[in-house]
Order: sequence, then C-alpha cells, then structure tokens
Amino acid sequence: GTAGEFAAALAAAIRAPTGETYPTTAAKPPGRRKQKVVAVTAMVVAALAIWHFGLGGLPGTVRPAAASFFHELDRVVVRDFEDQTDDPTLGLAVRQAVITDLHQSPHVNVVDYAQLGPVFQRMQVADTTRLTAAAALEIARREGYPAVIGGSVAPLGEGFMLTAEIVESSTGEVVVGVRETANDAHEVLEAVERLSRLLRRHLGESLGSLRRSRPLPEVSTASLEALGLYARALERTRGAEPLTGIPLLEQAIQVDTGFATAYMSLATVHGNHGQMVQAQAAMERAYALSDRLPDRERYRTRASYHRQAASPDSAAYYYELLVSLEPDNAPAINNLGDLYEDQGRYEDALAMYRRSLEIDPETVIPYWNLMSAARTLGLHLLADSGLVLVSEKYPGSFYQYGGEGLNAYYAGDFAALQAPCRILIERFPGFPAGNAQRFLATVAASRGHTTHA
Repeated sequence: GTAGEFAAALAAAIRAPTGETYPTTAAKPPGRRKQKVVAVTAMVVAALAIWHFGLGGLPGTVRPAAASFFHELDRVVVRDFEDQTDDPTLGLAVRQAVITDLHQSPHVNVVDYAQLGPVFQRMQVADTTRLTAAAALEIARREGYPAVIGGSVAPLGEGFMLTAEIVESSTGEVVVGVRETANDAHEVLEAVERLSRLLRRHLGESLGSLRRSRPLPEVSTASLEALGLYARALERTRGAEPLTGIPLLEQAIQVDTGFATAYMSLATVHGNHGQMVQAQAAMERAYALSDRLPDRERYRTRASYHRQAASPDSAAYYYELLVSLEPDNAPAINNLGDLYEDQGRYEDALAMYRRSLEIDPETVIPYWNLMSAARTLGLHLLADSGLVLVSEKYPGSFYQYGGEGLNAYYAGDFAALQAPCRILIERFPGFPAGNAQRFLATVAASRGHTTHA
C-alpha cells in the first residue's frame, strides 16, 4: 500500500473513456493517518474497477430538466479535488470516480485534460498546469463551458467528509453543493458512489437557469481580463461603428502589454479608417511580439504586417499558410482575396470573397470587396446583389452609403455616385467623408469617362 502502487493501480483500473492523462502531484509528507488513507484509497480503486468495467456504471438519477441547460455537445471541466488527508491520491481517486460517472451521462462531456494543451498555450502557462479552482474557471470562461465541477476530501474523526460542487462559469458562483460522509474506511466507496449520484441528479435539477456565455476569441494572452476586453472590441469593430472598438483594444493592451493580437487588431481598425500613423505603430508592435505566438496567430500577424507594408506577395504567402491551417477562417480568406485582387488575380479574389461570405455572411467588408471584383470581371448583377444585401443588413449606416458609393464607382456610374458621397460627407466625418471626397474628385477629373479602370 504505497502511493506509487496506488498510482499504478489507478492508471490501470480507473481509465476515463477518453484516455485522459493528468500530470502527477508530489505526495505530501506522510502523517499518522498515512497507512489508513492508503489502505482506503486502495479499496476505492479496486472497487471502482468493478463499478466501471463490471457493472457498466451506476444509472444515477438525471432529470429531464438537464436538457434545458446541457445539450449534446456541452462540456464541463472537472477540477482538482482538494485533498486534506495525508495522501493526495485519495482526492485523485474521488475526482476520477466523478469523471467516470459523468461519462455515463447523456447530457455532458467532461473536458479531457490531454486536449487542453492549446488552451494552456494561449493562456501562456505550462502544459502541466494543475486544474485548480482558478485555472479551471478561467478555462471554462475562455472556452464557453457552462460549468466547473470540483470538490474536496477531508478527514472527519475516524472517517471522511466528501464534498462536490457545481460552479456557474460565467459568474463563479456555486449553484449546487453536495456532501457525503464515510464513518470508516469500509464506507468510503459507498460515500463516493452516493456523492457522484447526487451530482448527476443536480445536473438536471439546478442548472437550467444558469447563464451561458460565448467562447472568448482563441488568441494568446495571459490575462482573462484583457481577453474579455478584446472580445468586446471585436463585436464593435465588426459592426456598424468599428471605431468604437478602439478604446476597448487600448484597454486590453494596457492590461497585457504583450497582447500581440490586440495590437494587430488595433492596427487593422486604424488602417481601415485612414489613421496610418497609429496603424503603423500598432502593427510594428504586433510584429515584434509575433515570435512568441502559436502558428496561426503568427501567420496572421505577419500577413497583416506585410500587407500594411505593401508587400502583397509576402502577405499572401502568410495568409495562404493560415488558410491551409484554418480553412474556415473567414477574415483570412477575405484578406487573401484582397491580396489576389492587388495581384490582378480577380477570379481567384472573387472566389475567396464568396467563400468568406459563405462562412460568415454577417461581416460587411467581403461584400464590398465582392462588388469590386465582380465589377472588374463584368459581373454587374452579382455586384448589385451584394449591395442589396448590405443595404438590408445595415440600413442608414456608413456601410450602406459606402456600399452604394463604391458600387457606383466600380460600375462607372458617376451620376449615381453623387448622392451617397454627399451623405457620407455630411453624416460620417473622417475617413468615410475623405473617401467620398476623393471619389467625387475622381468624377470631376474623369470628365465623363464611365469605365472602371
């Protein structure tokens, strides 16, 4: 009955169906209860082997209400169980018993520790990080998992107290707490079984009212606060008032000065609105930080850097790497199309814009780009369709009037260009008004030419 023998037995007998692996924890110094606890743990392991493999799992009681909160693909994080005994392997055994039972539930999937490597990388922590209460809650918030499950094992006289809790990820509040006691070593297994059954039952009883949150963007920052600010900024920059996202991006950078992707997004917003000095400064900073990033973020950052530096071939190279890694990355596909258009590859560009809109039909920029490529290729009905969609999605916005102006400009219809440009100049100062003035200047210089160069 040593801790090492327990670990070996645990690995052989209590293997989660997903094949989960977990970093080991250094054993605490042995105390006067050491021999008793090791013996109890061995009993739990041996019996659990029969429970899982022999009996096929206990049915428990899961009420239909669970379906209102947990759906087929919902996932939960089971954190470390705090072990206040003299042998940390007992807490590990109880945690594994809970995971084993939750795998029998049709309503939840337990997050596999072995699959958390990319999350740890974005958190900028070691891939052997323990699932403490704080770490598990941050993972759940980043990934959009609705709940964290944890608990503890503590001595109680000659027996033990076992507890478990369900924590709402979005608030950190404990919404369910259950406990069981074992009077002596012989009752530990039954207490673990009762605790796990209570936990499964409460998944159906108490979680229907919990608030859900969307997964946060999968970008690298050590700060959850900075990531939340970045997520809010993205919502603004992708909407009808993109400049309102700048203060949020600046706040994110203040919280995490090494947040490369926030710098890149800030550069993009500034660049899209003609604020080139600010855009260049932010992009230089993003590029300087790119070596520390995972592949997909590094490709995206370097592509954006070369694009802003007017090196379309280098930028296209990095975007092609990114799209090969992430075939459904709509912004990258759109930007690759824009670079193809710069290179005179208009049919390839149009294919990229269409592909981007199939993946994400809510973002405006690919519609504008599609109008440009379609007009160049003589596909005027396609360009008109893009304008109709933009006007329906964003009536009365900069995007509608900008789209009308661009569409008229690309079509060479300089008479139709006048009205939207005047609206842009009057209602949307700054970059939109400046572009409108440039378009009107082009009309004046064209002296009646009606073809789009």
